[in-house]
Amino acid sequence: MTFNVEHEAEEFNKTRGDSLAPSTKRMRDQTLDMFNDFCKNEFGEELDSIIEKLMTNHEAGYSLLKKYKDYEVTRGIAVPTIRLRFHYVKQHLKRHGINLDDREKTKDILGKIHKHKRTPISHEAIEKILLCSDHLLKTLILVQSSSGLRVSELIGLRVSDVTKKDRYQIKVRADNTKTRTERDTFCSKESESFLEYYLKDKTDDEKVFPIGRMGMTVALRKALSKAGLEKRYDHSYQRTITTHSFRAFFITEMGKMEGFFGHSLAGHDHYMSQYDRYSESMLLEKYIEGEHNLQIFDRINGKNLKEITELQKKMKVQQDTIEQLKIMVDESLIPTAEWGEILKNLPKLTLR
Repeated sequence: MTFNVEHEAEEFNKTRGDSLAPSTKRMRDQTLDMFNDFCKNEFGEELDSIIEKLMTNHEAGYSLLKKYKDYEVTRGIAVPTIRLRFHYVKQHLKRHGINLDDREKTKDILGKIHKHKRTPISHEAIEKILLCSDHLLKTLILVQSSSGLRVSELIGLRVSDVTKKDRYQIKVRADNTKTRTERDTFCSKESESFLEYYLKDKTDDEKVFPIGRMGMTVALRKALSKAGLEKRYDHSYQRTITTHSFRAFFITEMGKMEGFFGHSLAGHDHYMSQYDRYSESMLLEKYIEGEHNLQIFDRINGKNLKEITELQKKMKVQQDTIEQLKIMVDESLIPTAEWGEILKNLPKLTLR
């Protein structure tokens, strides 16, 4: 059997991108479908027909990309998403022989996108949404906002991915994440009873949540409407609160911890990230340390947490002292008559 260059090149092009995560493949395919719709609406032609015409003049491709970028901007699509879609379209054209790799020209097209500030979601807003949500949406929001999972990772969770320890630990499988990188994260104590409801009576291979991405999006929109939070940005039609807001909430709140801990749990890479080698016990310890920032209904502010922590330390010291005194009494080193007086003189512990 001889090596057929043309056949092997064709086979490679067919299978390119197979190493991408399923969610990334879906986004790429959805982007190309949307780009095809754009071409039909803007020029009255299918994408394949336009590609044939571009074969004789690649320069016209830059004009096409600019028009598509401007179209996405008017729809209020986030800048990172526009850049990603731009990449998918350019890559698709290149695979069909349309090479648009002039960096200066593509930079000129993308460099003029205005970047608008995103509105962060507050604890109070999440509480309002939860009060207007059904049980499933409540669970999804509490799990996502306390774990930092992407929506695709959340709805792709299987029962075997969740382990009960001091907190529910979630193993995000490499094939279920955007970056193809396995990681661990946790759920807050507050979300445990909700999550347990969807774990019971299921096999390890079953999905935890009986819902898809669009189902969660529709449910959230209904809850936002009931809560009076269906606001949109002034510069676009896009809502200020989406399913991504709860992941952003987690990263923001856990960002109050030292280092890049929140980003690590959320699956964000960063400079020198190869040195973030936490053991499971270390991860859990640091998570619990910052968990109060994620609480929605049972919030404790930083000042109160500090006082509570100090009080717990004092109580531990006092308890150890009492245990030592008991041993001394048992060994007759302290007369029983003096025992009550010693206990009476121990300092009282109060929370200011």
